[in-house]
Amino acid sequence: MKAKDFRKEARESLRGKWQIALIISLIYTAIIFAINLLSTYVNGIFGIAILVITPPLAYGTAYAYFHLKNGENVGYADFLKVGFSNFGKSWKITWEIIKKCWWCILLIIIPIIILIVGLGSIIYNNVSGISSYPYNSSYSYYDYNYDDYDYLDDYYDSSSSYSDYTDSYEEYLDNYYDRNNDSYSSRQNVLKLISGMAAGTIIVSVLVMLGYITIAVLVTIKMMLYVLSYYIAVSNENLTPKEAVLESERLMRGNRGRYFCLVLSFIGWSFLAGLASGIVSISGITILSSIVAEVGVILLTPYMTFSIIAFYQELSRNNNNIGGNQTVSYATSGNNVNIEYNNTYNVPANNEDSTKKCPNCGAINKVDSAYCINCGSKFE
Repeated sequence: MKAKDFRKEARESLRGKWQIALIISLIYTAIIFAINLLSTYVNGIFGIAILVITPPLAYGTAYAYFHLKNGENVGYADFLKVGFSNFGKSWKITWEIIKKCWWCILLIIIPIIILIVGLGSIIYNNVSGISSYPYNSSYSYYDYNYDDYDYLDDYYDSSSSYSDYTDSYEEYLDNYYDRNNDSYSSRQNVLKLISGMAAGTIIVSVLVMLGYITIAVLVTIKMMLYVLSYYIAVSNENLTPKEAVLESERLMRGNRGRYFCLVLSFIGWSFLAGLASGIVSISGITILSSIVAEVGVILLTPYMTFSIIAFYQELSRNNNNIGGNQTVSYATSGNNVNIEYNNTYNVPANNEDSTKKCPNCGAINKVDSAYCINCGSKFE
């Protein structure tokens, strides 16, 4: 399946569900927007609050959209209840991802070190070079300002015509530079300092910028391995956080390019949202521009999330369905981690009236499910 196929499946799944999907997106965005606003205008401690609640909110939103896409009944505030009731689990998933990407944090520090060392070296070299520059009244000063040389030459020729002016030309120049040495040399040194630091700063800034671009690409490629962790966790709650992260890594190996193309296919909608926000920003009302930008996020989130869920379910169908009783082994730090999947999805299999089996993958679903929770196949 291509990106357009996932988007098409998302649109079909959203039929009759746009209202609740948008309300969930609105509540989520309003919470984040309000806390960011408080952080900006009241107290920076609210920035820490954003960090703390982001994992449970992400977990709850993944739960709500995943079950909503599969035709189950989801309440407006269910994502909050599920998210914060699984606060610890959501943070454990986040921690497992951080442990997988610890080297990314180290890479981010490298450009900062380059910037500090580079600017320090530039300042030190320029200041040291200027402070060691010898003051003298030799003819080398001619090289700095040819206008001064011409002026002094003409002035000496004119002055020497007077009978009482007996100094030689060399003595005349020595006397002139003895009187003006400090001011003339200081001006030249300041100019050298400014030009040297400007050139060095530009070089260091370019290197830092290229470093950050390279690191951003590497981090993005690495992080894409774990974008399905929350969806895997909510689709099979029997999995531990570590198992969910490992399963995401397994499914995304060789599929990061497809995922990138899927996300990139929404760039047109993102551009429209940004354009609308940019037009409103002309009014000079910053908060109004921010609200318009958030409206674009609210509208786009359900469509994009449903597409990603469709992508995950397609990978699940084609890469050893989680729903088909199996054991998958992972080797981590020399130890094998065995993950045994089942097809119950926490549905009571002993009550046949409340469940139904997917004819495509064999997963057990709730009786009111319109789509298979594992493979996404639509029930007749």
